[in-house]
Amino acid sequence: MSWAEDAKYRQEVFDLILFIASEEGMKPIPSGETEVLLEMATAVSEYLVGDTKGMPGPYDLILGLDDRWTGWVDQKIEEVLRQNSKHLNPALVEAINDLLKIEWHHDHGDSWWESGVKGQLMFRQKGFRGTFCLTVLDAQAARENLEKLDADTVEHCKQIGILMRKYIARDLSKAAN
Repeated sequence: MSWAEDAKYRQEVFDLILFIASEEGMKPIPSGETEVLLEMATAVSEYLVGDTKGMPGPYDLILGLDDRWTGWVDQKIEEVLRQNSKHLNPALVEAINDLLKIEWHHDHGDSWWESGVKGQLMFRQKGFRGTFCLTVLDAQAARENLEKLDADTVEHCKQIGILMRKYIARDLSKAAN
């Protein structure tokens, strides 16, 4: 795949997972990179190994974890994908890895992290209380991806999206308190 095709496929996978996680665009999704990254990473871990051990939630971070969580999550996802992705097609594994990979940047004494999730969320319309809903056009594009992507990829994305729902609900309920 060319770089452009790879980026388009990654966006289609991300949009399809969010489409399913948001109950086909009917429910809000947290708009923060940290929240979506952790919800998706936890769902991927649960889907592939049936275990979410070692995966913090965003509100665990508020309670005192420092930036070391990025290394834990990165290492856990890398391990989960390396050891348990045999039934996923290589393009899907690469897309998930690119979305969830955490990279540190350093410039003039400042340091920050970014993931592929940030680029996907950057131009989404933000709503109240740190959430967003898929637009009609986003939902329509995700529905089209259901038919455009291969059945195997669609099924894996659906399962990850369904698992994400409970982590989204957990995080939104904690944000409301």
